[in-house]
Amino acid sequence: MQGFFDKNGKEIKEGMLLNGGMEYASLWGFPKFQIGNYIDEYLIDVEEEGENKPVKLWGSYLEFQNGDCRGINSEFLKDFEILE
Repeated sequence: MQGFFDKNGKEIKEGMLLNGGMEYASLWGFPKFQIGNYIDEYLIDVEEEGENKPVKLWGSYLEFQNGDCRGINSEFLKDFEILE
């Protein structure tokens, strides 16, 4: 199984918060979800053309690879939509 790493090179493992930690979540108000959590209800922000737009993830479980998501270098393997 391929490992996943945040933008600082730290490996992201099962049970770790994917929002940069509690301070990050407290500052921005993001929900704290973990690898393996159901994600149908979660909203996050992605940057598109210089501005952040809310995104809804859907699928069974959160999965990611290279890219950018919530401050962690990740890209969705499941579908997502940008909300207007």
